[in-house]
Amino acid sequence: MTRSSTVATELGQRKRACLSLLALLALLAAWAPAALGAAAPKQARLAVKDMWCAKCEKTVESILKDLDGVTAAKADRKAETALVAFDPARTSPRQMVRAVNTETYYKAKAVSVTRAASPELAAAETSDSGGGFAAGYGGIALGAVLLLGSAYLLASRLRRRATHPGGG
Repeated sequence: MTRSSTVATELGQRKRACLSLLALLALLAAWAPAALGAAAPKQARLAVKDMWCAKCEKTVESILKDLDGVTAAKADRKAETALVAFDPARTSPRQMVRAVNTETYYKAKAVSVTRAASPELAAAETSDSGGGFAAGYGGIALGAVLLLGSAYLLASRLRRRATHPGGG
């Protein structure tokens, strides 16, 4: 076997190994939420008394959205409620009630918890910049796949130039 065919064989093996690694990382990115134990999102309905104006609603929403694990919150002063989409692995309705009751003069209590978020929260959830713990790690894994793929392509080109300096 000649030197050039040995180098070509070795580069082919490295290429296959890198592609296998990239495929594995892509699978990890796709399965990151399940692998990290992300719980199914839930929705809490809180009764919130003493909200009188739009500023009151925004204050309650802001306090709830600041809690780790809350993905969306919508307060309604007329109905005296707040709907909150949250990750039960990271927060609870008890923590939400405590936050509203201690950080404001409004009086909150948990009314119900359901599995799926209502359509009322869908718009707030999609406009929210946060994606939750699992979605964040899925994004990181996808970024790692893209970064490794780019590094592999760059390394291949550099190796090609080193082995074929004449323009191959």
